[in-house]
Order: sequence, then C-alpha cells, then structure tokens
Amino acid sequence: MRRPREQRRIVQGEIDEEIAFHLDEAARDRVAAGMTEAEAHANAALDFGDVTRIRTACERQRLWGDHMMQRFHVTLTLFLALCTGFLAIQWGRDLGARQAQIEALEARIQMLTPAQAVESTRADFGRYAVGDTIAVVDVKQPDRLNLTQTIRADGTILMPDVGWVQAAELTRAELSAKLNEQLQAYYVDAPQIEIVLQESAPHRVPPVPNVIVAVGNRLRYADPIRPQEWSGEARVEADGTCLFPVVGRLSVAGLTRSELESLVRSRMKTFFRDGSEATFDVVKGDR
Repeated sequence: MRRPREQRRIVQGEIDEEIAFHLDEAARDRVAAGMTEAEAHANAALDFGDVTRIRTACERQRLWGDHMMQRFHVTLTLFLALCTGFLAIQWGRDLGARQAQIEALEARIQMLTPAQAVESTRADFGRYAVGDTIAVVDVKQPDRLNLTQTIRADGTILMPDVGWVQAAELTRAELSAKLNEQLQAYYVDAPQIEIVLQESAPHRVPPVPNVIVAVGNRLRYADPIRPQEWSGEARVEADGTCLFPVVGRLSVAGLTRSELESLVRSRMKTFFRDGSEATFDVVKGDR
C-alpha cells in the first residue's frame, strides 16, 4: 500500500496531465478555426476556468475515493482479525471444557474397581434407546404375539390393540410390565410379555417427543382392523393437506401424530360402525 504523500503526488501528476491534455485539445481546435497558437491557448484557458480550483476539486475527489477504499480495507482486516480471534477463543474454551470432562471421567473410572466399572456400563446401556430393535414375545402363547419392533425417533413402538407405546428410556422389566398391563384388557388369558434386545442402536440419543407433521413429510398409515382397505403411504402437500382413502383430503400440517390419529379415527366412525385404530408413522422428507 502506498504512503499518503506518495499517493498524493501521483494523483496530482495524473490530474495535471489530464488538464494539460484537455487544454491542448481545446487550443488545437481553435488553431484549426483560424486563431494563432498564442490566442488559441489563451482562449482555451479562459473557457476552461480557474485551473487551480479545478485541480484542487479533482484532487479531493480522487483522494477521497482512495481514502475510503483504504479505510474499508483496514476495517475489513480488523473485522476478520476479531472474528478469527473470537473463534479461536471459543474453540479453546470448548476444547478445554471437553478435556476437563474427559479427565473427570477418566478419574472416575480409575476410582472404580473392575466390577464397579462393568456395573456402571450395564446401567448406562440397560435402558432401551431410539433405534434399538427388540423382540416382543408372549411366552405363554408365542403364536399369539411374537413380533419385532424398532424403537422410533419419538421413543415408541407399535403394538397390536393398544397402538403406540413409549419404550425408550425404559428397562426390560419396566417395558414388559407396561405391555402386560396394557394388553391384559384385550385377552381372556392375560399374556406374559418378555422383551429381547435383538440389535442395539449405533448411537444413544434421547427420543424426540411430539413429532409434528410438516409439509414434505411422508405418512405411512395403517388400520389393524382393516389392513386391506386402509394402509399405504402419502405425502403432505405444499398446502399442508394429505389425501387418504375413505376419509378424503385432510389438513394435517402442524398436528402431532397422536392428534392426527384422533382426527382420522373420528372421521372413520362416520363410515365404519366398529370404528378405527388408525396409526401413523411420520417419515421426514424433503421440505
């Protein structure tokens, strides 16, 4: 970057050259019109005006533009430097916090006996999580109930008769007891449910409750009472509606899954005396 004095000298030289060129061109035109060279230069200078004032105005204009550009460059450089410094500080803090957590965990592990460490790990992974695949079996009559379910993003599994059941963050004993309690109303001979973990999810993430239907989502729907008549998949249109068999087009965007199920089941009562157990699976799609 040039120094201010050097920049000023260069600008003044360029302005003087431009003024001299303009005066020479004007004098040449006047000589061609019949004036003497001295008369032509004098007349051109008179028409041009105050050379000193014009030179000063041009100089201010040129130097102002260069000055503003320099200030912009300096401001941008300072801004980028500040951003870089802020990000570096934030990254350092995050790294320090993570390192502190790791050190605390390592210290905790070192204080545990091998048996305590195994028990701690077992407690962490003893509850079902989103993505786990489990087998649900009625050990009294396996032919009556024997199915495999993968725990959905909202932490639920779909069970016959009772519908969606919250499974994530429950232990095997808690989930078995919950299913036994909910299913006994549907059987004369109450079932004895047992859960078997078939495959663990690769990552342990908390469930996301109250999944809300949005434009672009795909809805997988089914009714256990009449699977042949009411099952399939539909996409939520740009206007927030979705077309279903029997009940027609419904406005679904903004509803939770349970709200959508209640809406469809109430509409189905108009067409079927035995009601409906319609269920939905919300699949995220391109918005």
